[in-house]
Amino acid sequence: MTDIKKKMRILIIDDNPGFLESTHMALSKIGFDCHNSRTVEQAQELLQEEKFDLIICNYFMPECNGREALKKLGDSDPECKLILTSTYPLDVKFKKTDRFIFVDKLGLVDWLSEKYSEVLYV
Repeated sequence: MTDIKKKMRILIIDDNPGFLESTHMALSKIGFDCHNSRTVEQAQELLQEEKFDLIICNYFMPECNGREALKKLGDSDPECKLILTSTYPLDVKFKKTDRFIFVDKLGLVDWLSEKYSEVLYV
């Protein structure tokens, strides 16, 4: 009997197409099943149709800030982990929980590959 591992499904939300595509490519290459969204509204539509293990959302989105976005998105699935990210320094304090964390964009791929190494495969 073969033990089949399910790839971790990630929804990446960012209005910057360059960051979105490069992050998608890097995370897919190391074994994640990634899906992209350029808006929070589009992400909400995806979440109605599909289930994700992890949502990564840029803090500075045109239609709302990341905290508001995660509040909207977090209700879709209480089991889904949430990551808020930014390349800019934030003067906002974030409380780390089992479900939520803030990770700097520059270290995101390394952090994910280290944190979830046990579920990655190529």
